[in-house]
Parts: sequence; structure tokens; C-alpha cells
Amino acid sequence: MLPVAMGDRVIAKHRNGRYYHAVVLSVSDVVYYKVAFDDGTYSNDMYPEDIEVRNVNLCRLVTFSALTLLVG
Repeated sequence: MLPVAMGDRVIAKHRNGRYYHAVVLSVSDVVYYKVAFDDGTYSNDMYPEDIEVRNVNLCRLVTFSALTLLVG
């Protein structure tokens, strides 16, 4: 997994087991992250393996580019 820094937009695993868009609020040496989900909930102890996408905006760009290639 690529390193995640404070302020990064990510897709992270919520305590309900589903993945949602979030922002990393803090990083610690214990190797877990504090993230805030777009719905207003948060996690104080997100493990790195529960974060799927580091840069959500880049993911959207790649998806859009792939769709453009298929349609265009």
C-alpha cells in the first residue's frame, strides 16, 4: 500500500464493513489512521489494510478516461 498522509482523500472501510469516501485526519507511528467519512462519522483507528484508494480524485480521473476511451 502507498503511504497515506494527513489530508489525503481516500476510500476507507467503515466499522459497518463497507467502504466510503473519507479524509485522513491524522497519522500515528502505531500504523493506523484517523479518518472522517463524508457522512459525518469517523474512525480513530483505521488500519492501513482498510483503506482501498489513496487518491479518490485520481481514481475518478482514471475511470473517466477509461469511459471516454470506450465511448469515444
